Amino acid sequence: MDAPTTLKNACQECHRQFVENPTRDPIADESRELIDKLLQERLALAGIAPVTGVCEPWLQMYLHQKYYQTPRQVEVSQKKEGSSLFQWMKCGRLWGPRRTRNAWG
Repeated sequence: MDAPTTLKNACQECHRQFVENPTRDPIADESRELIDKLLQERLALAGIAPVTGVCEPWLQMYLHQKYYQTPRQVEVSQKKEGSSLFQWMKCGRLWGPRRTRNAWG
């Protein structure tokens, strides 16, 4: 479907619309850093938006951009011989990290 060519405030090449005199300021770098930290803590978007002062649709778009900018290739290093950091022998029994079914125990 072709975009109409008579749009005011539209790019002549890609026909994407834009706002000529925006009333909102761009999101500050400090807010973006706070949003990144809150996303790493796995907080809900509905909780992040009011704290940082951004709208949920913008936050969802920002999250999608972050996702698509993340490299998809994983680097794997050779495991050192011997016991791992979390496992050791004690009293004839192998001890290691506690395994649970979910994050809440």
